Amino acid sequence: MEKTKLVELMVKITHNRDEIAFSELFDFIAPKLKAYYQQNGLLSENAEELTQEVMSLVWVKSEKYDSSKSAVSTWIYTIARNKKIDFLRKNNDFGVNEEDIREFLYEDNQKDLVNLNDIK
Repeated sequence: MEKTKLVELMVKITHNRDEIAFSELFDFIAPKLKAYYQQNGLLSENAEELTQEVMSLVWVKSEKYDSSKSAVSTWIYTIARNKKIDFLRKNNDFGVNEEDIREFLYEDNQKDLVNLNDIK
């Protein structure tokens, strides 16, 4: 699908809440999003769920799309990427204790201080 057609669909969605335009956009981009998620290691059902969430956000936030800033596909893939990051943060347990990290970061912060008299 041409970029101009995608912009046209977004305009119809934004200004007219055109469900047919949304359906056409959905039919074009949803399979690509699902493939993107699966190529990034997500299971099919998770990829399907995230694709649905992204497309719902496209519908709800369509007025935020600005064709002078990005292509429609770039805007949608940015939403998809952010959804993927949120999903991975919620569903991956990296086995890291946040308290251990805090202790490590702040255990001896005095040795990181610079004495201005030493710099000459």
